[in-house]
Amino acid sequence: MEADVSAGRRSRLLLRLLPGGSVRRLAGLSLAWAGASWAQAQETGPRNCFWQAQGDPVLLNVAYPDFAASYWLSAYTLPAGAELELRGRYPHARYMSFNLYDAGLAPVDGLADLGIAADGGSVNPFLAGARRDLEQRDYTVRVVPAPAPALRAANTLYQTLDGTLTLAPVTGSETASPLGVMIYRIYLPDRGRSLTGDVPLPTVAVKLANGQRIEGPAACELLGTHLPDPVSPLLHALTPPASPTPGQNAADPVHWIKFTNLVRSAGVEPPAAAAPFFPPGSGGFFSNSDNAYVRAAWNTYFGENLLLFGRAPSFPDTRGGAAVMAASQVRYWSICQNDSTTTRTVSCLADDEVPLDAQGHYLVLIAGADARPANATTDCGVAYLPAGPNPRGFLLLRNMLPEAGFAQSVQAVPDADVETPEQAMGAYLPMGKHLSRAQFESLGCPVQAKAVLALLEASPVAVPPALVASVAGGSSGGAASLSALIVLAFAARARRAQSPQRLTSNSSREQ
Repeated sequence: MEADVSAGRRSRLLLRLLPGGSVRRLAGLSLAWAGASWAQAQETGPRNCFWQAQGDPVLLNVAYPDFAASYWLSAYTLPAGAELELRGRYPHARYMSFNLYDAGLAPVDGLADLGIAADGGSVNPFLAGARRDLEQRDYTVRVVPAPAPALRAANTLYQTLDGTLTLAPVTGSETASPLGVMIYRIYLPDRGRSLTGDVPLPTVAVKLANGQRIEGPAACELLGTHLPDPVSPLLHALTPPASPTPGQNAADPVHWIKFTNLVRSAGVEPPAAAAPFFPPGSGGFFSNSDNAYVRAAWNTYFGENLLLFGRAPSFPDTRGGAAVMAASQVRYWSICQNDSTTTRTVSCLADDEVPLDAQGHYLVLIAGADARPANATTDCGVAYLPAGPNPRGFLLLRNMLPEAGFAQSVQAVPDADVETPEQAMGAYLPMGKHLSRAQFESLGCPVQAKAVLALLEASPVAVPPALVASVAGGSSGGAASLSALIVLAFAARARRAQSPQRLTSNSSREQ
């Protein structure tokens, strides 16, 4: 099967296709994880012999992590004909999952909490309407070395890697090793609970081809679980410019693009011969198969602050320890500010950290500490997202596990429309406008949608009054004005497509 034998070729093609720069270096360093040994212990969270590394903002802040999530990583060698068995307990949290990865940093299979049936006598607390506080919450997951069949077995992950990972960017040679790479995620533990949601990490057992079962440390020894030296310090040494120079394909208003895979995220279109190895939607940067992402670049060249306007999908508000898992449009959403040079995450806002108006609209203000407006506070109806020390950034908007009836999620954006996600998402894709501190402070407190709309109309993104009236329809009030603002801003950007105010890595501002 072509997908089963392409991982090594994907990694080699990846390094040929990506331009020299941070993404290429990230790819090389990330691929090196598969063959290196874990020589420096981490003291930042629970681990066991199988889950030897936990994502951490200092040591493992790479590949754009979400700060509301905890990540545990394992790299292992599965003996021929053997299967893995993971036994665990559902955490007291918003979400959990397992993902397997290939050499292109993309997920090849995954199991979310909803897809993991409970053991006999236990209950899956993630099912809509299920009680979340029950003590009986055990599950068992298998990992088998085979392609996923049309009819999947329950609670089963299918590991289909060919095991060839390219280490040439770091070691100057290639090493063949039948490694599996797995990440276990937990998002938003209930308040007062531990990072693991007050349950132990899943334990591992190996079932050999002859039927013998090996558990605990002996299983880890057999699997050869190993991880590399921390790579964050290496990536953190890639210091970005200290002034707002042109770069990152920033634009004003910001231009959102759906993330599809590692190559296309770097602005590279693979040649025809390589395209099958990097199909749209295949992912990368150790992405989560249950998430979909849109990205946008911003730059203080256009203004010292960036204001985001959007409408939030509904979500189950579990952090307070809700007794029942509520049905919602998405399981989780967030906005994160990132450093594209190092792939570090600088700051994040989880869904329950963003103030909403009565219709579910929000305002997010991104700025450095010295440029933060006085009214960029929750008391004024605004969520503040720290920009960090750099004059430019890379935003990621995540949507997780949308319900079937929610047609405006990131997941609903067709592959053909990755450059225009607003066509599918509408007001659920935030419009981003660069502003000065004085401009934002002129909006007062609380920040009203009508005032924001008036400010936008006075900017180069002005829109015809007739269109404002058309979008507002018969509605009135702040929420209607904010919806109009979002739609009209996208309409204005479409009209200006032939001459956008944009920065690219190869040119200054275009007229």
